Amino acid sequence: MLCLTALVESADKTMENKLFYSDKKTLDSESNEDWLGSAEYCFDKWKSQTENISVFLKTAVTAWYALTLDGVDLSLTKSECERLGLILCDTYSYFTANLTNDVNCQWLFGYMMTVRPDLFLDSGEKYSRLECEGERLIEQASESGNVFARLLSAVNHGRKKEIKKCREAVRVCIFDFFDPTREVDSYFIEVLT
Repeated sequence: MLCLTALVESADKTMENKLFYSDKKTLDSESNEDWLGSAEYCFDKWKSQTENISVFLKTAVTAWYALTLDGVDLSLTKSECERLGLILCDTYSYFTANLTNDVNCQWLFGYMMTVRPDLFLDSGEKYSRLECEGERLIEQASESGNVFARLLSAVNHGRKKEIKKCREAVRVCIFDFFDPTREVDSYFIEVLT
């Protein structure tokens, strides 16, 4: 029993460092491609734990990821897209009001906004403004020394030597932050390595 308790505590400690919250419910939802279910579950969990950045980021990234896959790998209904869009906009609003100094939030929202600014149009901003704001957020996180933001910034500016150096730094630590057994995490592992 003591050994099992130590194993569970070790697994919990390992997940503490991960950027995105994960549990059996999110894993099951994502395995069944129930992206809306996963996003809504995380959204409800985050609303009761607004200080939990990992749950917050999981909520935002899950909604963004599902909307990004729509039409490519997924066929979401109009109501599913609308609900995911609302969740994404709610998290973006919360980010702009409360978490603009969190470097992980900066680079993740910056990345999402530069890749798919159209998903943030309900925030009232124009497409080009959202794209520029995304780039600014990445630069801000990069200046704070965030290894992922530094890589994205180097890529955005086409600095080949710096890209190579940053990719090496990312490879050293990526699995400390992302879980390769989770689909959304795997997406970011692929993008960043």
